[in-house]
Amino acid sequence: MLGKSSEAAVITLHIGLPGTTFSIPFALALALLASRATTSAAWAQQSARAALSFLRAVPDVVFALIFVTAVGLGPFAGVPALVFHNTGVMGRLWAEAMDESDRGPRDAVRVTGASGPQVALHAVLPTVLPSPAGLLLYRLDVNVRSSLVLGPVGAGGIGFLVNQSIKLVRFDEMVTHILVVLVVVVDQASALVRKRLGA
Repeated sequence: MLGKSSEAAVITLHIGLPGTTFSIPFALALALLASRATTSAAWAQQSARAALSFLRAVPDVVFALIFVTAVGLGPFAGVPALVFHNTGVMGRLWAEAMDESDRGPRDAVRVTGASGPQVALHAVLPTVLPSPAGLLLYRLDVNVRSSLVLGPVGAGGIGFLVNQSIKLVRFDEMVTHILVVLVVVVDQASALVRKRLGA
């Protein structure tokens, strides 16, 4: 049973980690469009903010149900569910961090005739980098936890085994599955990396 729990825990981690990693480019792109510090066009800001609000408002479980219907049962349905929801959450948080960044470096780079992307790359992102890094590590922790919840709706992993044990009234198995969950490991790993990044 312990081996089965360990395999499911690996699946759970394989849902949470790609779900976080693959959302980074989409979240960053939408954050840059949504932030007043990097985008001057009002229509682009509003469109990006609307997209982020929608992705953030729809729970990852709902996305998982949609993808389970589209691609079938298994971890593959859990990854895009986390990608969609996490893009909305991280994109909004990163956009707010950019909005609160110091205007001094931005104005100094603009005076040199830099374009919008150059201002974002050389003035905005370097000043807010510790904050997005910390948020990313926090979201990794949250996504691993969320992947547990996605199990019962067909995404597999530890959540599926826990749900199965509850239905069969095998609470000893349920406790074993829960104890194997990697949440504590992710907490420690996130704290270590955050300390190294100074976030």
